[in-house]
Amino acid sequence: MQPIQRESNLSHVKDGHQAKVNSSMEKKYTANEWAQIEGGHTIEEKTSSLNLSIIGDLNESKLFRTRQQAQTTDARDMIDFAFLNMLTLQLLYSEYETAPIAKAYAAKTAQYQGFSNYQQAGSDLYIALNSVLTGNVGGDDNAMIQLKKLNVPYNKIKDYLLKVGSGQPFPNTAGFLFNLERGLDINDSNYRELRRSIANWHTLDTFKKQLVVTRLLQFYRTKAIRSELYTVLNDFAKRKNLELKNVKNAEKGSLVSKAAINAAKFGVGYVAGRAFGKWIVG
Repeated sequence: MQPIQRESNLSHVKDGHQAKVNSSMEKKYTANEWAQIEGGHTIEEKTSSLNLSIIGDLNESKLFRTRQQAQTTDARDMIDFAFLNMLTLQLLYSEYETAPIAKAYAAKTAQYQGFSNYQQAGSDLYIALNSVLTGNVGGDDNAMIQLKKLNVPYNKIKDYLLKVGSGQPFPNTAGFLFNLERGLDINDSNYRELRRSIANWHTLDTFKKQLVVTRLLQFYRTKAIRSELYTVLNDFAKRKNLELKNVKNAEKGSLVSKAAINAAKFGVGYVAGRAFGKWIVG
C-alpha cells in the first residue's frame, strides 16, 4: 500500500514511491492508524462481529425484532399469541372495511409454503407459528413438555391462510377455530370464549362485540403491543366505538367491573349477552 500524506501540500517518499494527496481526498486517521499506514500496513477494520450478527438477525416483524427474541419467548406466551392473532385475523376478515387488510396479512403469512423454515420477512403470525411448530421457544421443562403435547392442525392453518389471502370464503370456520384451539391446547376459558364469539361474529349484538374487542385489545396492550394487527384492531375499535370504558385488565383480573355490567342491563344487548357477561366478571 502506498504511503498517504497528512497534508495535501507535502510529499512523502517511501520505498521509492511518491504519493501526493489532494486536499479534497484527505482523511483523518488516528495515531495508531498512521502508524499502520506509514509502516506499510493496511488499516484494520473495527467492525464488530456482534453487531453484524444482530443486523443479520433483524426481522421485518414488529413484535419479534430478532430471531433471538422469538427463540427466548416463553412457549405458553407464544402459543397464546399465535391463537389470539389468528382469532384477530378472523375478526378483521369478517368486517367489510378491514377485510382487505386481513387478506393482505394472511397472504403475507402464507407466502412461504409452510412454517417449517425461519423467515426474517415473515409476519408476527408466521414467526409465532414457526416457533411453535419447530419448538424454538423458551420456557422451563413444563413448557417443553407442553409443546410435545400439541397437535397443531398444520394443513388446516395453511389452507385457511391461503383462502383468506386470496379473498375466498373458508368452509366451516367455526370448526377450524375449534380444532385450532384444541390443537394448541388452549386452557384459558377466556380465550375459549373469544373463539366461540368470533366464530359467530355476525350474530353478536353490539355489547358482545364490545366485550370481544375490548378483551383482545387488553391482551395486546399487556403482552404484544407492537403486534402488527394491534394497530389495525385499535383503529377499528375507535371508528366503531367497540372498546368498553371503565374496565379492568382481563390479563390481570376480570375485564369489566360489576357496575359496568349492571349499567349494561338496561341496554338492548344485555339479555343476549348475559352468559358472556358472566364470563367477564367471573
